[in-house]
Parts: sequence; structure tokens; C-alpha cells
Amino acid sequence: MGQTRIDPRRYPIVIRIIDGYIEASQPDLSIYRVRGKFDDVRKAEDIGKIILDVMNEATIKYHALISRHEKIPSPSYPKKSIFFPTEATLSMSEVAKYLGTSHDTVRRLCRDGKLNPTLTRGKHRRFRFNEIQLFRERST
Repeated sequence: MGQTRIDPRRYPIVIRIIDGYIEASQPDLSIYRVRGKFDDVRKAEDIGKIILDVMNEATIKYHALISRHEKIPSPSYPKKSIFFPTEATLSMSEVAKYLGTSHDTVRRLCRDGKLNPTLTRGKHRRFRFNEIQLFRERST
């Protein structure tokens, strides 16, 4: 059997500022690291080091999964950027009702990459009606 190659560039590293602290994470492996106050991390080199530390930890964890012959999670995809709707959109409740499913099923479809919501300024998911309509047609 050939060796499985891990390309860490396929797996997102998320950088967030939460309550004044900088957090770096790799959500597929539940790696979350708080690296001090954002005001103390001003240089690009410092932020780059934080990202590399999380990437290295993720790579080690993936190699451990491979050596134990455990399932490697598929890379998640970042949520779409914040947008201002220019076409008909649906809320999660509306999508669930339209598809005849629960909110949890809609969340799972998003997580699995089958639905691609965008985020409003208030961080609420919005779905383009035409994409939901196509999904429903393909699913039946």
C-alpha cells in the first residue's frame, strides 16, 4: 500500500480575534490555540508563526491518524464571505421547510459541502434560492 500524502494547504487554518485575544484553529481536528492579546501580536511574523505552529500540530496529528489506520477527516471549506444579497435568499428555517428537513439536516448539508450558505453582517446563514432549488431537483 502506498504512503498517503498530507497537503496541509488543503486544510483551513482560521485566525480570529475574540475578546481582544488572537486564536488560531484547525477546525477539522479541533485544534484551538489562543496566543495572547492581539495588541501584543502586531508583527506579521508573529501571526505567521502562530499559523505555522497550528499547521505543524495538524500535520503531526494527521500523520498519527495515518499510522493508526484511522479515518482522516476531509478538509472543511471556509464559509463564504459576508455579502449583501442581490438575489432572492432564504433563511435556514425557510430552507429546512422548503426541503422538508430539520435545521440540523441543513447544518449537516452545509458542513458536508452540499449547501453553500453566505453570511450576513449579523453572521446569519443565507442561501441563494436558485441553488436550493437546484439541490432539491438533484436530490429527488
